[in-house]
Amino acid sequence: MDAFVSIEDRWVDVKEAARISGLSRDYLYRHAKKLPFAARVGEGTLRFSVLGIHDFMRSHTPTAHENGARS
Repeated sequence: MDAFVSIEDRWVDVKEAARISGLSRDYLYRHAKKLPFAARVGEGTLRFSVLGIHDFMRSHTPTAHENGARS
């Protein structure tokens, strides 16, 4: 039998998204249209995908190798 892992996403407000991502609330508001993990769910209401934040941060954070670190 194949193992199947289901990971459910959560959608959070800007305050929680800022805490998770380390980005400011202002940055998240100003760049929401360009951020792949942001969705507008009503007039003036933004929600942010927790899984999307983690994927985005992982793909946009330089690795130690890219920073010139030596092992």
